[in-house]
Amino acid sequence: MDNIEGMTEFLKAVAHPKRIQILSLLNEQILNFSKLKRQTELQKTALSNNLTSLIEVKLIERFERGFYRITQDGQELLKAITKFYDNAKVRELFERKKIQQYYSQGFQKRRLTEMGENRTSNIPVYQKCWISYLGAVSGVLKSFGQECSIIDVGGYSGWSFFINVAKKDTCASGPTAHKAYDEILKGTQALGIEIKWGYKEETKYESEIDIDTPKRGQAKKLFDHFKKDFNENQKPIVFWGIPVPEYGIVYGYKDESYLVSTFRHYQGLPETPIPYDKIKAPGLLHYFSFDKQIDVDPKVRDKEAIERAIRMAEGKNYAHEDTYVAGPEAFVEWANVLQKGIKGENLIYFGNSYVANCALEGRSTTVEFLKRVATRYIDRPQYKPLIKASEEFSKSKDLLAKFVEIFPFTFEGEFPEDKRKKGTDLLLKIKPNEIKAIEHLKEAVNVWK
Repeated sequence: MDNIEGMTEFLKAVAHPKRIQILSLLNEQILNFSKLKRQTELQKTALSNNLTSLIEVKLIERFERGFYRITQDGQELLKAITKFYDNAKVRELFERKKIQQYYSQGFQKRRLTEMGENRTSNIPVYQKCWISYLGAVSGVLKSFGQECSIIDVGGYSGWSFFINVAKKDTCASGPTAHKAYDEILKGTQALGIEIKWGYKEETKYESEIDIDTPKRGQAKKLFDHFKKDFNENQKPIVFWGIPVPEYGIVYGYKDESYLVSTFRHYQGLPETPIPYDKIKAPGLLHYFSFDKQIDVDPKVRDKEAIERAIRMAEGKNYAHEDTYVAGPEAFVEWANVLQKGIKGENLIYFGNSYVANCALEGRSTTVEFLKRVATRYIDRPQYKPLIKASEEFSKSKDLLAKFVEIFPFTFEGEFPEDKRKKGTDLLLKIKPNEIKAIEHLKEAVNVWK
């Protein structure tokens, strides 16, 4: 009776399936952190927290650098729990419930499939942001139990560093109309899970408007390909063109419609299923699929992320050169379009304000990402140049924030001369900051240890 609180806290420290698994694994052999991570399928932070809890109650201990072993107390506890569970009548109850659950889940799955519906058991939620790839990917990864945010996705994929604008007008397509996708997918895998093209077909398919039979056939081919993939893997995908030309999450299907999670969630709009021929996917019918978890060396990952950041920030080889400009020069092209004023339909208010918000979000996530990476190397030579790069990108962020104040996001708006002049002046000030930031990133790579 005198030790009730202490015993309760002790049991709390153990009462978690992953901690019992860790004890069982270490009862067999001494293991290092990477092997424990692989066998428990936990992310780095989650595994570290579980190990800390077990060390605090002295059930395991560190053995040499990076290795862990079970203590005698841990062995005795595991043996006692196993013996009690094997002999206890409660085991029979758990086994019956487990069997009932399997039957129930299997029946429910079969019932939904017979009704033309199939979906993931853990429904992902699109994360609020302007750069929709970041919101969709982070939402899927969170549903897998990955600890990540749009800052992580934006930083490691490199997308947050990338600026791309249309030539001669303020089109809204700049943030997504580029050739950097293979680089972005490779970078996204640094978050610990394989991501790849699930489907990719160049097309003139635009939307459901005036859709003809061949285009409907393309959309149906995409839908059938998705259904086959989904029925085999039961994993959500990141899909282009739902419900507008942006990325969203598809986590299943019902009849001939996609079950989705998109930005509509944050507008208070219902997430209604989207019929296969009602997507809006200009240029490229495609989606990205997620596969197995992969081991990632954090130190290698960080350096590669900065190397990728340089390539993305410079924009070389990633813009469709006939129609777009990427990198620091993109801000000059953008400014020139504003400065020249309205000629035909070259000034599109919606596109101008949308691209501005994407660029602002990109620079905001870039600043935070670089701070996070730098903090991990505070005693290394790369720390200072990473912080300096963050500071230069922060200057760009502040200028873009002022630009967004002049041109707040709406679908319709005006371009009076005084606002165009202010906006032009702000954009032209950004290029020098971008160039200095890239130079600091290169310095960080050169001195990396």
